[in-house]
Formats: sequence, structure tokens, C-alpha cells
Amino acid sequence: MGLASREFQQIEEALPLLFGDATGLPPGRGRNGNAPQRIPDGLAPWIEHLLALDEMADLLPAAGVTLTYEELRGLALLRRAKRQFADEHARCLECRTVYRLPGRCPRGCGQ
Repeated sequence: MGLASREFQQIEEALPLLFGDATGLPPGRGRNGNAPQRIPDGLAPWIEHLLALDEMADLLPAAGVTLTYEELRGLALLRRAKRQFADEHARCLECRTVYRLPGRCPRGCGQ
């Protein structure tokens, strides 16, 4: 695996940025408070790999695939970020817009 697969702190910080588009909210601010955050180019292929593994996770044992430590740890970080996003957001039952809790649909729908 490449170097990006071992950058666990950077991966953990970048994973929540995956979900920014789902909320329709502007991206977070960078560490200096000015520049918007984005997934570093060097991490993007690795995160895409983790997303693909997550989609196929149930099939991997049957295919005889053994994951590396980096893949297992990356999947754990990805799943934690997904759970955190799900805990902090809701989807409007009427228009399907995703919004941050506590709150209401920004479009003014029923929820």
C-alpha cells in the first residue's frame, strides 16, 4: 500500500469532508480559518479505495480476499465517520434534503 494508506490522522480529518455535498452546506474552513477544506489530492485515491471496499465488504471473505492492516483501519475510520454523519444529520421526509440536527428542513417542508 502507498504512503497515503498510513496517514491515519489525515484520513480521519478528511473523511467527514466526503459528506459535505450531501448537506448542501458550504465546506468547512481550513485550519487557518480562511481556506475551505478539501480532501488532499494524495488521499483521494485511497479514500475511493476504502469506499469501494466498504461497498464489497460482505463479499470479500467469500472471494478469499484478506485485507491489510491499513485497509482494516481505514474502513474502521470510514465507518465511524459515516455513523457520526448519520447521528448529526437528518433527511427531510418530504423533499429528501439533508440537514444538520437539531434543525428543520431548510426548504421549510414538514420536518
